[in-house]
Amino acid sequence: MKKSKIYRYIVPALLAAAVLAAAVWLFLGERRTEEEVPAAESGSGLEEGQVLYNGITYEYRDDLKTYLFLGVDNQEEQLEEKRPGQAGQADCILVFVADPEDETITILQGSRDTMTDVELYDLSGEKFATEEEQIALQYAYGDGGTRSCWLMEQAVSRLLYGVDIDAYLAMNLEGFAKATDLVGGVTLKVPEDYTKINPLFSRGARIHMDGALAEQYVRSRDTKTSGSNDQRMERQTQFLEALAKKMADRGGDAAFYTKILTELEDQIVTDVTAEDLAFTQELLFERGALDVYTQAIGMKKGRAGVMLSCLCAREREEEFAQLILRHTPSLGLRVYHPQRVTLPRREERIETPYGAVRIKRAGGKVKPEYEDLARIARETGKTLAELRAELARS
Repeated sequence: MKKSKIYRYIVPALLAAAVLAAAVWLFLGERRTEEEVPAAESGSGLEEGQVLYNGITYEYRDDLKTYLFLGVDNQEEQLEEKRPGQAGQADCILVFVADPEDETITILQGSRDTMTDVELYDLSGEKFATEEEQIALQYAYGDGGTRSCWLMEQAVSRLLYGVDIDAYLAMNLEGFAKATDLVGGVTLKVPEDYTKINPLFSRGARIHMDGALAEQYVRSRDTKTSGSNDQRMERQTQFLEALAKKMADRGGDAAFYTKILTELEDQIVTDVTAEDLAFTQELLFERGALDVYTQAIGMKKGRAGVMLSCLCAREREEEFAQLILRHTPSLGLRVYHPQRVTLPRREERIETPYGAVRIKRAGGKVKPEYEDLARIARETGKTLAELRAELARS
């Protein structure tokens, strides 16, 4: 488990580093041992949302944001239609826990081979059994897209004692290669002798990896050798942290993140909750955005999506871009500089039976300020339409 003062890395990091400490240490800040952690039970003296470990009571923190990253290996399956049990495997399962209090990210890592309850589904999508399997296989019983991600989200949540996952991002392993090339490659020091994978991967060698070499480094393992997945996890963590750092070093380069988003669109499946969007909209308005709105859109391959748009002054473009990237799982955003045509206007304050009301006059049009109308409507019980008509006659 790692904790670092790199809260601004959360979006690049969703392309890049670690989960699955199979325990409630997501909140406690230390690794779980083999000892089970009892949850609140009737007569235990514990309240809902509490756990007891080594005689100490801990409480879940509702303010933490938890993001799930999945690195998906579907190379072996070339089916046009993904069927239950054939939709690939989640070889890289990562969780990021963002703490808004001290602006840190806790990174938790675990194994694709973790044994847990996996829900099995038939071709009609009906659940027919639950068996103890490797958690990586839960992804296979979806559609290779949003349903597979949802199944993995549920499996990880169960393993973490019901912890809510705020958002997920899944990327197939080919996406690692693309991302590496987009940042100009990454340089790594090989920690162990992996020359069986590639003669270049000798212990201690410093290698600048392009996309193809990076994919080989994070994907390959000797399935006949015990512990080979643990070694691969170490390589994945090492590589992903280096990739995240390389991406984060670009700071708030909106054009760079836009390119990343565009190039990786076919390799990525992600979601964002309505609560995340609503909260982000509130923050944008609080910081002085001129306007913020969302639109339901259809994306490639029939995927449903939501487009968040923010209108702001050009000199504050960087500030708002960083806020959006920090508070949503998006990998990037598009920046446009539209021209604006307006009528000459002036602002006035007029006296009404309900008190002073601010209005704008432009080209013969009169528009009362919304905040003033809303205040009067709450005080009088009248509708906004009735108040506008009344003020227009005055």
